[in-house]
Amino acid sequence: MSALSFSAPLILAALVALPAIWYLLRVSPPAPARVRFPAFDLLRRLKKSPEAPSKTPWPILLLRLAIAALAIIAISGPILNAPPPAATSAPLIVVVDDSWVAAPGWRRVREQLETIAEQMTRTERRIYLLRTASADETPLAPLTPAQLRIEAARDPAPFRPDYARAAKRIAALDLEGERAEIAWYADGVLNPGTEDFLKALDVKGEVTLRLDEKLRRAAITQPTSDARGVTYKILSPDGAAWRGEVVALARDGRELGRAVVSLAAGATSGEARIDLPIALQNDLAEVRIDGLSSAGAVHLVDARNRRALVGFMASGEEGADPLLSGQHYVKKALEPYALFVTDALDALIASGASAIVLDNVGRIRAGDEARLRAFIENGGVLIRFSGPALAEAAQDGAPPLLPTALRGGGRAFGGALTWETPQTLAAFSSEGPFFDIPAPGDVLVRRQILAEPSGETALRTWASLKDGTPLVTGERIGAGALALFHVTATPDWSDLPLSSVFVEMLRRLIFLSALGPDVDAAPADRAFLPLRTMDGFGVLKQPGRDAAGSTLAEIAQGPAPGRPPGLYGAPEAPIALNAMRAGDSFDALALDGAAPRGFVDNPPQRLAGPLIAAAFLLFAIDALAALLLSGRLRASAAAAAAAAHAEQVVEDIRESRAEIRAKAVMRSASAALLECRVAETIVGRPFVAVLQYVIGLVDFLEAM
Repeated sequence: MSALSFSAPLILAALVALPAIWYLLRVSPPAPARVRFPAFDLLRRLKKSPEAPSKTPWPILLLRLAIAALAIIAISGPILNAPPPAATSAPLIVVVDDSWVAAPGWRRVREQLETIAEQMTRTERRIYLLRTASADETPLAPLTPAQLRIEAARDPAPFRPDYARAAKRIAALDLEGERAEIAWYADGVLNPGTEDFLKALDVKGEVTLRLDEKLRRAAITQPTSDARGVTYKILSPDGAAWRGEVVALARDGRELGRAVVSLAAGATSGEARIDLPIALQNDLAEVRIDGLSSAGAVHLVDARNRRALVGFMASGEEGADPLLSGQHYVKKALEPYALFVTDALDALIASGASAIVLDNVGRIRAGDEARLRAFIENGGVLIRFSGPALAEAAQDGAPPLLPTALRGGGRAFGGALTWETPQTLAAFSSEGPFFDIPAPGDVLVRRQILAEPSGETALRTWASLKDGTPLVTGERIGAGALALFHVTATPDWSDLPLSSVFVEMLRRLIFLSALGPDVDAAPADRAFLPLRTMDGFGVLKQPGRDAAGSTLAEIAQGPAPGRPPGLYGAPEAPIALNAMRAGDSFDALALDGAAPRGFVDNPPQRLAGPLIAAAFLLFAIDALAALLLSGRLRASAAAAAAAAHAEQVVEDIRESRAEIRAKAVMRSASAALLECRVAETIVGRPFVAVLQYVIGLVDFLEAM
């Protein structure tokens, strides 16, 4: 593999012509003599000295022989590390996992394809190429070595392999009864459907599994955060010792923080802690593994990852047992996603809180109502919880700032004086912010405040019980939102505050304003257009003009062909789609009956290009040497005259057309009458001299 070979070795026979070339090049005409011409009467007395050819200097001769030799060798097609011819004529199927996992070592994958293409130039074998992460579903067709080289130049996809689609294309391939040789360049990660795909390959021929031993496989997952910083989990299935850095970048490209992550030998995961206050956490745009060019090594941050500031107004329960306070359960639910402040209403609004929680607040003063309504219209979210105070206020009249009118008192289930049993939750409304949250079956509601039945109540119901009565109602007001839980924030009336669904419901509510005014208007079918899409190397780019939008439900399914990772939606509050989602597996590839082999080292290198470049360089040196020996490299008066003439033309352009014409005629006539240029060809710049002579002659004839 390390020997030098030639694709057209017969051309090397031209090297025997080098002696003849040496014989032709060994003589050269003498350098022309430079003679200043006197008056015409002296020209007749000049004596012509005899001219004889002189020998070419031996360095120039060797230089020209080297140019000829390099040209001959380059045309013969020299190849370093050329692969040996294939030992079989069976079809060859090349399977490439062109996923983001293989992106850091993609150069080596290209080298493997170049080696195969070079090997196929010497045989008549059929070559098939199957990319497992490609969305192509057309039948596989044979490729020429040139086509295989073109395919090798393509970049990896920002997705994981789709082995189900690849298995269908392999099954549809007709090899006319032949058994193929299959080379599978895997990315080294166990993906869904790997074993079934291997079985489909075994049907077509003998499979050779190849893994890049030098490839660094790593990914970054969804972080956990608190008030002091964020913690990212780094996955690496290889189990090799590794040390790297994780970098946090702001939306304007600034580096906000950096952390070191170390993986001991045998470890498959590690943590990177970046200390950031809440203000800087909300300014995060992306976090990436430094030096790793892969879409899985980048975690994009969107508006849903920003931590909100949630404010509480007094509910009359200060100083009581924390387990009896609604604030305790709301804070526990939102602690990973928000900071909290308890203060008067004016101070809460001035603090820039994105959401305000009213826990069991019945009556609101007129001034506070106006300020809260303005807060909502400007993009804030008001979350209200029911309780005895609100039930009493609804009994006495119509409390303000509610999504729907309430009935007085309340409704109890499972008590001694009622035949009704506690109710469970129904499926969430497709028109509300909880549309894609699975309704839990173990949450029981024992008491609630009923809403007055009406068409408006049905439209504003975001969550309900099995009997159809509202659990959560809400509406959009301006750029913000108003939501009412018809139960308390404590477990007194229901099990909702103790469930995980309570966390996700509150999280969706506090970020309604951050996601834009129309995010939940039609969540089931609204498509968000891509702002920036990510390639397999983890680089954000402008999306194509034909890029299609994706709904929130589709984005939640993860990246796929036609839906690449990147940022979607509004620029001020984008929605991130990451290549690596929370819960995605990232284990090392291990298959029974398929022992992996390494990549082929020392890929073939064509030397024709470098040899041609060297020949041109030597040719340029030879040309300079020839000009030097002939005396044509010295500066002459013609160059200075040409520069002066150019400056004069630029100056004349600024004058009137008539003046330019008059001056040109006078200048040309005087120059033609006073100067005589005869056989002025041996000068520093012959072309300039000849051109000046012709121009002077024409101008003289016009003047005459």
